Amino acid sequence: EKEVYQEEIERLKEKIKSYEEIIAQTEDEEIKDKLKNQLENFKKELKEIDNENVAKLFSEKTGEQIFDETIEEILTTPVDILPDITLVNAIAKEKAKILKEKKAQYF
Repeated sequence: EKEVYQEEIERLKEKIKSYEEIIAQTEDEEIKDKLKNQLENFKKELKEIDNENVAKLFSEKTGEQIFDETIEEILTTPVDILPDITLVNAIAKEKAKILKEKKAQYF
């Protein structure tokens, strides 16, 4: 479970780096603005998961408890709770459904 957490942080860092490179090479300002908006969403997501409070949860709860709570929170939160990241939330819900189905593989 801790490895999955670290992998997610690394995945987001790689995605951020990739977006920064793409933005630097993009000439169309409209596309560039959309990419920058998405980049900011990834940075927010990274900031939310890569902090001391989240790391502390791993020492206080079992990975399975955290998994269950997180999946349930994602699935019950409305996708449009933050209009700027509706797409990100919709993707997170789909990923959460898949992870929930595969829970037995992880625990």
